[in-house]
Amino acid sequence: MRKKVIIYSNNRIVQKFETAKNAAAWLGIRPRTFRMMMLKHSVHGKYICRYLNHKHYEPSKKYVGPPIKVFAFLKDGTFVNEYPSLQEAARILEVPNSTISMILKGKCISTGGYTFSLTEKFPGIREIGRRGLPKKPIVAAKDGIEKTFPSIYAASKILNINRIGIIHVLKGRYKTSSGYTFNYLTL
Repeated sequence: MRKKVIIYSNNRIVQKFETAKNAAAWLGIRPRTFRMMMLKHSVHGKYICRYLNHKHYEPSKKYVGPPIKVFAFLKDGTFVNEYPSLQEAARILEVPNSTISMILKGKCISTGGYTFSLTEKFPGIREIGRRGLPKKPIVAAKDGIEKTFPSIYAASKILNINRIGIIHVLKGRYKTSSGYTFNYLTL
């Protein structure tokens, strides 16, 4: 759908354009500048610009899926409550819902003394790395014997294996590194 534009001056129509690009060229500005101008205030000097179709002013509607149940825990693993949605948990516990989302994605550990999970099982508290993100525990298996490590770095030091080889196995590029297979530990 083309964005037809009408340009007014002193309450009368000065010019009509079939496209916003033509209107921008007539005003002597770049199309991107014209779009930003239309989003903010639609005034350029003595001219007032309006889209002919009112639907261009309506915000786009994004699909919002059904709410996801969230389970809250204290840091020691004590179950707090089950909430019907992330927003409801944020409102009741008075914590930011963006931080809860980051916890569920594994990019953050806790907020306000709480940690969250999508299942009824306590997710566990992981160690924090140098960058402030939680370390992902991994499992190394060789000859049917499994060993758990808190991070890739710890596994590489203890097993005396290059950490790049471990990363390649975790990403599926290699099958083994020094005879070990590696997987992330699912909490």
